[in-house]
Amino acid sequence: SFGGEQRAGQKHGRESTAYMLFYRRRGMPVPAGGSLAPQGEVLRRVVEGNDRLARLHRLLTVHESLCEVRVFLPGGQEAAVAVRLPKARALADATAEVRRRLLHGGARDGLEGKLGRSDCECRLRRFDVFSGSLGETFGGREERSLEELGLAPACMLLFEARGVGEEEFAEHDDWTFRVGRWMGGAQGGDGVPARWERVTIRRGEGATVGALRGRAMAVLGLAAESDASLVVCGERGQGCLALDGEDAPLEASGARRGAEIVVDCGGASQALDFYRSLESKAEVSFNHPSRPDSSPFTLHADVRWTIHLAKRQMAEMLGVEADTIHLRRSARSAQLKDESATLASVGVSHGSSLFVGQGAPRGEGQVLLK
Repeated sequence: SFGGEQRAGQKHGRESTAYMLFYRRRGMPVPAGGSLAPQGEVLRRVVEGNDRLARLHRLLTVHESLCEVRVFLPGGQEAAVAVRLPKARALADATAEVRRRLLHGGARDGLEGKLGRSDCECRLRRFDVFSGSLGETFGGREERSLEELGLAPACMLLFEARGVGEEEFAEHDDWTFRVGRWMGGAQGGDGVPARWERVTIRRGEGATVGALRGRAMAVLGLAAESDASLVVCGERGQGCLALDGEDAPLEASGARRGAEIVVDCGGASQALDFYRSLESKAEVSFNHPSRPDSSPFTLHADVRWTIHLAKRQMAEMLGVEADTIHLRRSARSAQLKDESATLASVGVSHGSSLFVGQGAPRGEGQVLLK
């Protein structure tokens, strides 16, 4: 039937790269076969286009068969080697290729001399450059391909090397931290350390707070006998805590792998007080009451403030009287009538916004009728 032929034609069209339909008037002669084939300049252009598409297809095939590998060195923030390797390449071959490239100009801090020795053992492992945390190792699977190990199409790896008699490689479940020296008192309250270093504590019975303290002070160049506190920074103060007890295991300390920790040599922990104070700090945006769509203002507030205090601060920034405005969580939400409540109690946190409306807040029993 015609419908069946039409569906078959549509199916054929979807499966074909291209197709063309020719129509002729009934009764007209059918052109001889081959007479409609492109000739001359048209044929040359068609052949060139087909060759160009074939080259692009081959390039795409090659591109899709490669794995982009970015290799970092311990303590480095920039990739020491960036290379594209076939996905089918074994991890052992990739390690040898990275070693060769480092040996010919990419190594630093004496690594080049170590790589030149036959007793040097090398390996690649997963690595998160942003947190500095060590990831999966591939022991016993070095002969498997990059694709089989889940490293394609792109990955970040850490290159490790050790000679005979040197410390064993750290494993993926060891404790890794970023440590820095607390400089808040010397920099007027700026709690960001001047530099961060990565330290690793081997898992097992030796993974204690005391071991972390000793390793952190060593890499930061601090005297081992100084009285120093270890403080986990947390995200904007969330989860900050002091690590106490020399023999306390890291597993029970509350610290997590990859955490940022500051070493405070000031005796009383100024760092802990500073990071705890960040928990209540918040930047709150708000509008001008007569220009609601204008660029917002920013109030550096404490979520423990009362709504009344926050409104007074906003009014001062706006240049209006505090008793001529009211606050809402948004333009269409109810007024915040109880101004003795804290900002935290109405859900205000860092990054929140408040709507400033014209007119004093209505009383508890008052509503607006339109």
